[in-house]
Amino acid sequence: MLSAEYTDAFSEHERYLNFASYGPPSRRVLQATTDLNEELARGIADAGALLGEQERRAKSVLSRLSGFRPDAIALVPNTSTALLQLAIGLPQGSTVLAGNFEFPANVVPWANIATTGRISFRGMGALDEPITPDLVGANLTADVNCVSVSAVDFRTGFRADLPAIREVVGDRLLIVDAIQGFGVIDCDWSAADVLVAGGQKWMRGGMGIGFMAFSDRGLERISAIAGSWAGVEDVLDFHRTSHKRKKAAAAFATSNLSLVSIGAFAQALELIEAAGVGSVETEIAAHHAFMEDQAKATGIQLLSPKDPASRAGIAILRSPVAQLTLKTALGQAQFAVTLHDNDRIRVSMHATTRQQSITDLLTLLAQLGR
Repeated sequence: MLSAEYTDAFSEHERYLNFASYGPPSRRVLQATTDLNEELARGIADAGALLGEQERRAKSVLSRLSGFRPDAIALVPNTSTALLQLAIGLPQGSTVLAGNFEFPANVVPWANIATTGRISFRGMGALDEPITPDLVGANLTADVNCVSVSAVDFRTGFRADLPAIREVVGDRLLIVDAIQGFGVIDCDWSAADVLVAGGQKWMRGGMGIGFMAFSDRGLERISAIAGSWAGVEDVLDFHRTSHKRKKAAAAFATSNLSLVSIGAFAQALELIEAAGVGSVETEIAAHHAFMEDQAKATGIQLLSPKDPASRAGIAILRSPVAQLTLKTALGQAQFAVTLHDNDRIRVSMHATTRQQSITDLLTLLAQLGR
């Protein structure tokens, strides 16, 4: 059970059900942002030391939450930047296999770099088809040496079986976009050779910060050629004619990231760790089960996975009315959700979601459908 210390740390609107788009940060994150900005406003003598301290703090808790070594973790501005770096850094001649209908951040980098001839890209699956081990296996060919999947699908809420996909993939690289699951599903992330996630959604760490974490195989096979000056040794030795890359994930650094964003991210991660990912996941699972019961009671169709093991925080409902009518009604009732296509409502629930809000939403939908 979650502690009051955790739940009381947040203050989002009670009808906010859109964590798959953005996770409102806690008061602690806001305070960390204020404190660090005040430090900078005073003109501290050694901002670099403070930056290093916050980086070590964030990587330390990320290591404990992910299972990857601190030196195998790189902080990044967002998931999209990290995936682009990985696409550039794959070995020449690589063939990447990924879902055709993944979120574009997990499609466009592979497709774009493929136009240069450096790598090839192959898509798999139909719209809303789950990325399962069987689907991956059916599309693996001898030339595929990298597979990229989402831990949780952004449209359906389907939670991939990463250990089983790892087994199918074998010695190939497995890249996992974990932005829709990290911090709220308790799983063994070590199946991934590179784990990537932005901090602004389920981790509730604010905008402009995220991470990628590498296995030894990932570090060995993926080059940091998309790194920049922050990823080399002795960068301020201006008499040098060449620079040696830093070791491990540090070589992927492009520039100094925001000290404030890193400190806020560390605070958000420490709050997750204190609460326990398992406790957060249990609370979210209870919300999803409650929504399933409420959907049955009100006659609203639930489109998301029926198996609890294949779910995370995202639920999909069938809209009973046209989207324009629905959007107006949701706005008037102050519900924050995401609408897809002409008939889909994406509801994303965190541990702090109130079950009364779920009841109110389903009641509203039922009334609209009469």
